[in-house]
Amino acid sequence: MRRVKIFLVTVLGILIPLVLVACVMTDAEVKSQKIKMQNPYAITYLMKQLKPFSNGYIYSDWVLCANINHIYRYIYTANIMLSESGHYSSVLLLDSSLDIINEPSTVILPIKILDTLIHLDYDIQLQLDEYCSDEQLNHILTLFHNGENEPKKIEVELYGFIDKWKLIPQMISFRDDSVSDTMLTLEFDNSPTNGMISKHIEWQQTELWVQSLYPNNNDNTEECQKMALRELEILVSDNRISYSSNENNGVVRFEGSYAYEVNFYGETFYLLIGTRGFPLRIAISNLMPIYIFLIVLALFLSLLVTYIFGKTLKRQMALENAKQNLLNAAAHDFKTPLSIIRNYCEGLLEKINEDEKERYYDIIQDETTRIKESASKLLELSQLSPEVGIKFRRHYLSEIVRSVFAQYRKSFKQKNIDVELSLLDNILISCESLGIEKVLSNFVSNAIRHTNNNGMIKIKTSNEDTYSVTFSIENSGSHIPSDSIKHIWDAYYKADNTRFNSERTGIGLSIAKRILIAHGFQYGVENTELGIRFWFST
Repeated sequence: MRRVKIFLVTVLGILIPLVLVACVMTDAEVKSQKIKMQNPYAITYLMKQLKPFSNGYIYSDWVLCANINHIYRYIYTANIMLSESGHYSSVLLLDSSLDIINEPSTVILPIKILDTLIHLDYDIQLQLDEYCSDEQLNHILTLFHNGENEPKKIEVELYGFIDKWKLIPQMISFRDDSVSDTMLTLEFDNSPTNGMISKHIEWQQTELWVQSLYPNNNDNTEECQKMALRELEILVSDNRISYSSNENNGVVRFEGSYAYEVNFYGETFYLLIGTRGFPLRIAISNLMPIYIFLIVLALFLSLLVTYIFGKTLKRQMALENAKQNLLNAAAHDFKTPLSIIRNYCEGLLEKINEDEKERYYDIIQDETTRIKESASKLLELSQLSPEVGIKFRRHYLSEIVRSVFAQYRKSFKQKNIDVELSLLDNILISCESLGIEKVLSNFVSNAIRHTNNNGMIKIKTSNEDTYSVTFSIENSGSHIPSDSIKHIWDAYYKADNTRFNSERTGIGLSIAKRILIAHGFQYGVENTELGIRFWFST
């Protein structure tokens, strides 16, 4: 349970900072979007573009209509800019009668006219969808595209007049410049009134515009239009030149509306702007790649922690099992000599075999010494780990081997073991001499213990290359079963599956293994033709 808690705390320690980073970035982005919504650049752009129209003199309604059409284009551009910045918007232009004069249009035919008084060309936009049926619009669209990907230009002839800043068509004819015959003629039941004069615009080549003054027209756009019209009421009732307000200035939704009284060539108009934006939605959309990266990073780190935690847990369980086995083995190893000591002490107390008293004392002393040695080696084993710091020095390996060999001369003679010593002199290795002496001592004592009388032991050093030196000790005797070789380095392990032996402590090879790991040396054991070979390599 404690490990599960540690794992959960670690995972939360990864996720919480990443969530905080995402929240901080989202908050900063929301604030940035709100600042943009409070002061839309599109409004500044629009007012700047409209300023030149406030001065000058208009010679005719046709020229005024052309200039109003230019204003339509700037309004359309402002709407596009607001849309690209994440706003829903409505920009309205009203005349002095408070009639909206820039109704949304999707099909526009630009017409060029010549002012004969000042000899200048002007562009006027004819909003076809306001006068043509859907069938007529489809026919016109076919003429200007004709199945091709790119739109083409054709010739147009027009009769019409100007009414309230708009071009009102009476007749429109279309023909291809490569064909002299007229392709389509449309007549409209529109007649000029109040002194309006019809005008004939001769054949000219033009193209067709398919667009909308409100590129993101939906319910939000309609709400923006309502907000803008509300501002007009305040502007007119209070006799102001301009008025603006910010409503619902929140994280989820931000609304703003603006009203301006403007003069174009002596005529009074009203420019109304309503905007609605969603800062949080825009921030989330802009930061989505970062969110995805943070999610992937969180998953990766969680999987990495899970993997590391799993390996650590397995290692801890293996160490706990090894510790338990070691304690069980040590308890059994201590139990035998303690039982012997107890039995002989009871015999001495009951004065059994008084003539054997001295022998009893010797046995008790030997078993006590054995217990002391076992305890010392257990303490030494517990203090050894791969993380133990090693004080490396340069030593001659042959000198260390000869020093250990000299300690076991008597044992060799007692079992009449033939020792073959093959050492390379003048070879230095980086090691801690006392640690390597313990390794060699354990190897040699283990070889003597498992070599029969009149057997053979080969001790050898070799260098396969300039940077590596190998020590090996090979003794005659029976092989280790293949399924037991990997356990031979475990404390109290014996290859014949009898784990406890009253003649030895069973810790020597485990101590040697830990010393070699601490040095970073390779080591191993293998069955040979002679018997068994232990080795390590620097």
